[in-house]
Amino acid sequence: MLGTWEGGVAIPATDLESAEQRLSGVEKEQFLNFISKMLQWKPEDRASLDDIFWDEWLLADLIKSGKVAITDD
Repeated sequence: MLGTWEGGVAIPATDLESAEQRLSGVEKEQFLNFISKMLQWKPEDRASLDDIFWDEWLLADLIKSGKVAITDD
């Protein structure tokens, strides 16, 4: 169901990908994926707490150090 935005603040004419200027490559892609899991209009479309907590971008340093291993179970 589509609606009409009636908020007091206009929706910006930019997207998250173009707004993020400090990251690049895989790190930027992983970050945008991480943020997109949480930034959903409908709560039921948002990722679960476990999915956020175990996100590859969030754990990248621990994965790289070998302290955490991500599996596709």
